[in-house]
Amino acid sequence: MHVRLSLCLLATALVGSLLLTPAAERAAYAAGCVDEATGFDCEFAARLQRANSYLATRPGYTGLAVSDGRRDRVWRNEYADRPVFAASTAKLAIALDILMRRHRGEVTLSTNDWKSLYTSLVASDNAAANRLWRRYGGPSMVEHWQEYGMIETGFVPGLARHWGAMKTTAADLRRLVRYIVREAPSEVRIYLIARMRGVAGNQQWGVWSAGSGWVRGNKNGWYRYRAGWVINSAGFVGRRQRYLVAVMADQRSRGTYASGVETVSEVNRILFR
Repeated sequence: MHVRLSLCLLATALVGSLLLTPAAERAAYAAGCVDEATGFDCEFAARLQRANSYLATRPGYTGLAVSDGRRDRVWRNEYADRPVFAASTAKLAIALDILMRRHRGEVTLSTNDWKSLYTSLVASDNAAANRLWRRYGGPSMVEHWQEYGMIETGFVPGLARHWGAMKTTAADLRRLVRYIVREAPSEVRIYLIARMRGVAGNQQWGVWSAGSGWVRGNKNGWYRYRAGWVINSAGFVGRRQRYLVAVMADQRSRGTYASGVETVSEVNRILFR
């Protein structure tokens, strides 16, 4: 026990800037301190707990799912499996599905299709997403999404069967990003990672808030329904997309767009800065 505690203290001392630089990350990893409860590095496990404690102070409820690809560990908070409006994070699933069909030789994309893919991901353009949705099957497209890990995603009874009226979970969004960065064919993976790394200013928050010291990328979503604002962010952080993060803040009637953006951004600051 004393040896393990000493290793944990050594790891913590080594990483005043843990996860900011590759050198600090390697030093902490070499120290060998692993949190028994989560399987994550001790310092990162402590950050997960701080992030979850922070979320308890925020409006509504927020689902959080995080994984470490190097240690092959996944952590989820109590709301990670609670369905929340997907908002524009659904555009990432739309793009993946179309690109997978192209990879299998089932469809050929036009110049306009490529433009729509780009703007729907980089600028989160709704009109572009609608064009792709109509052209490539609309609701029938969702039948394939379970293959990408979206096992809890679906349409909301009583609402239009449209990508903008779907619910998903933080756990599903993390699995979606995992499929993209770990399992998708190389041309699909490279294209989507590039778009997520190059998002426009209207999406440079959430996972993006891990900071410029990291390789990071995300797809964000925001939606106001009758109960209030939903603000979502899903993406990756680190070399070879080591960490995958999905955070979904359903603020109910107690939050604003700004407070939701702050919630999903601060979580990533706590985890990675």
